Amino acid sequence: MLVDYRGTFYSSTKRVAGSMDVPKLIQLFENYDFIVKVESFADVDFRSDKYRSVYVLYQSSEDPGLHYKDYIEDVLLGLELMGAILVPDFLKFRAHHNKVFMEILRDTSKNGLV
Repeated sequence: MLVDYRGTFYSSTKRVAGSMDVPKLIQLFENYDFIVKVESFADVDFRSDKYRSVYVLYQSSEDPGLHYKDYIEDVLLGLELMGAILVPDFLKFRAHHNKVFMEILRDTSKNGLV
């Protein structure tokens, strides 16, 4: 599970109080026999193969100017290149806070293309 620079799991940088409860999320996943490790986007080690075929739960961001979202995008694409399984998949991340791509994804999904 990837958390942001504040150690939280939430898509808005406006307030921490709206963050998901990371320890509770870990507990819920562990109840289903998942092994959960938490690290920040900045701590992803692109020289390691530990992400290959591993599910990576992540968040998006709605920061002003979307600069942090751009950074997250780079990290996610790097993880995909390394063989990680992103949850949600990268197309859903791309559609978040991007109305043009959201409509493209919606239209192509209706046609069974995605």
